[in-house]
Amino acid sequence: MTLIYLINEILDINKLKRTIAKTHRAFNKQIKKARKENKPREEIQGLISQRFGECQFEEEELKFIRSIRLIRQAEELNVPLPNFSDKKIWTRDNGSIRLTAAGRHHVTKLIRQEKKERRYPFIQIISLLIGLVGALAALMAILSN
Repeated sequence: MTLIYLINEILDINKLKRTIAKTHRAFNKQIKKARKENKPREEIQGLISQRFGECQFEEEELKFIRSIRLIRQAEELNVPLPNFSDKKIWTRDNGSIRLTAAGRHHVTKLIRQEKKERRYPFIQIISLLIGLVGALAALMAILSN
């Protein structure tokens, strides 16, 4: 994965988040104004529904980018991905396949476990070296007296 691709991905994610936040702020102002003017409850509920509908495309795009990122991470670490036929893990949208929320959680858990397993030998070696340094320091202190 190249650095330029990563930077573009981060910029895309931030742009989508800003668009979602901007849309929510605009609708929140309208909702607040409607409540202040004692508009009918149905009209306020309509604004709330419209707010989420307006952001739906951006939120789906955000989920897709996050899915791609997790899949790429899993492949780099040689973590086996769940079977594509598992409907709890995968969903199809507009001809593309992406991870569901449960799928993102599951793959993230697999990635964390793999990273932890890869760190474990390193941590053991560091612990052993620290113990040896401590023992040598103690031995030098004893011998210097």
